[in-house]
Amino acid sequence: MKVKSKVWKRSLMLCTTLFAGVIFFGTGNSAFAEKVVTIELDGKVLKLSQPALIKDGSTLVPLRGIFEALGTEIEWDAKLQQVIAHKGAKLIELTINKPTASINGETVTLTANAVIINGNTMVPLRFVAEALGADVSFNSNLNKVSIISVKTESAFEQKLNEIYTSIIDPSMTDLQKVYTLNKYIVNHVTYDFDNFMNDTIPKESYTPEGALLKGVAVCQGYAEAMKLLLDKAGIENTIIIGEANGAKGWEGHAWNLVKLDGEYYHVDTTWNDRDLIRSSDKSPAPFGDVRLDYFLASDKKMLVDHRFQTEKYPKSGVKFELFSNTTPTAETKDRIIVSRPNNDFTFSLFIIDKDGRDISGSLPQEKVTGFLNELNVDNHLFYTIDQQTGEHTMDLYRVTLDGKDKTLVAKNMNGNPKIIGNDVFYYSTVYDPERKLPSKTSIHRVSLNTGDDKVILDDALMLSITNNYIYYHDYKGGQTDIHRVTLDGASDTVIAPNINFGNYLFTDDYLFYVEALDYSVGLENRKSRVHAVQLENQQDIFLFEEKSVTFVGYKDGVLTYRVGTQTKTVKVGS
Repeated sequence: MKVKSKVWKRSLMLCTTLFAGVIFFGTGNSAFAEKVVTIELDGKVLKLSQPALIKDGSTLVPLRGIFEALGTEIEWDAKLQQVIAHKGAKLIELTINKPTASINGETVTLTANAVIINGNTMVPLRFVAEALGADVSFNSNLNKVSIISVKTESAFEQKLNEIYTSIIDPSMTDLQKVYTLNKYIVNHVTYDFDNFMNDTIPKESYTPEGALLKGVAVCQGYAEAMKLLLDKAGIENTIIIGEANGAKGWEGHAWNLVKLDGEYYHVDTTWNDRDLIRSSDKSPAPFGDVRLDYFLASDKKMLVDHRFQTEKYPKSGVKFELFSNTTPTAETKDRIIVSRPNNDFTFSLFIIDKDGRDISGSLPQEKVTGFLNELNVDNHLFYTIDQQTGEHTMDLYRVTLDGKDKTLVAKNMNGNPKIIGNDVFYYSTVYDPERKLPSKTSIHRVSLNTGDDKVILDDALMLSITNNYIYYHDYKGGQTDIHRVTLDGASDTVIAPNINFGNYLFTDDYLFYVEALDYSVGLENRKSRVHAVQLENQQDIFLFEEKSVTFVGYKDGVLTYRVGTQTKTVKVGS
């Protein structure tokens, strides 16, 4: 949250800009009337039949000579006394003795009327910058105009343009543009939470530069970055300065108000970022940190935990309330599928088209309990529904992204199924109907092309699928082993013999496990012997022994584990 006032700073910037206008563009002293001025283009003096001059306090330059030097085609309509210029997709129209000109149909006001002097159309120097995007300046001491043909972009301007052109397609609707910009900022900016909590926020975290160049900001940086991108998209917007009830209670806060379809809506990119909530939210997140709780929200929605001077801003619309409390789950070019949590730990799915209309049909009636690792495969969404038998069995469905074609892929699944190529792998458990206990587990492969469901391993519990191998354990003769088997079930190898049941950790590179405990040793002296198996070459490496080890995680070559209440680490590999 945290908003830092910039009113004085902006006022000073405005004054500086206006002062620069007086210096560079000669809008002041008429005592210099019709002084001859030298013109330089990209550091070289232009030799023109009509030089630039100062007339009635304005610096005037010959339009044809400069425009043609900058690669612009000129047409002259003598009857209308009008200049028509073309450069690429840009169309410029200017009429003699008229106080305005047109650039691609948009009217611009001239600091002085265009006039004809010695048969040459003379225009104010500022108009060259507005029309052709050049950097122009005037040195009053040397009576020299300097023109740089291409504006030099700052690193931030380059980044801003790079972001915009890489994610925004001109064919998008305004809704799609706002959605895409919200998604980009949320996924590429990290909330400066620790500095916020410690009241040590650096100045750059309040800025759009901090957000887009450094990738770290508080709410003001988020909101200003969003505003700049919305401005580039031509979407009317403003920043609301108010308060929000967050981690430290009510604090100053900033967010955006955008205009879509003639009405205004709130977009709070900060509060749409999971970085800020720091919760144990396990809802599906195929698009990173993005949630849509505060995306195109109404005043009513915002005022639950935000407050602002409502009389200062336009009243909001309510057209897009479908986005409230949702997470994007899948996308196509012209629709978004979002999920909303229900009160029973399930999700409902909704399909929203590119204009914000609900085209879900009957899809929200599903009570979805989970999603596959690859949510969108071949324009299908894969999700699971609990059978509500109390045995943790699920059915797997896939539905086309228009919500019209739903297919049952697999029944009676347990654990997390996974798609590899055109197959779904899962394991199922058969329960003893009398004792209601698991009596048999098996690993299956379902072809997405034909729907065939084949058992590839019996009496096996699938643990992981990594690097095109299935890893499973079996329990025979009082011993638990972990196996690696090829996806067709043909080649089966024990990679971790006689482990302590359930005490293992899979990563992309390693299997960590604890040897079966020696119960002949007293509890006080009993140790956990920890191993790491390199999955690529199946090399088993003994790491250490400690009393009662529980695995926590593995990252960047470091294994984290617990011994009692202590958390410890050990470096693994070279």
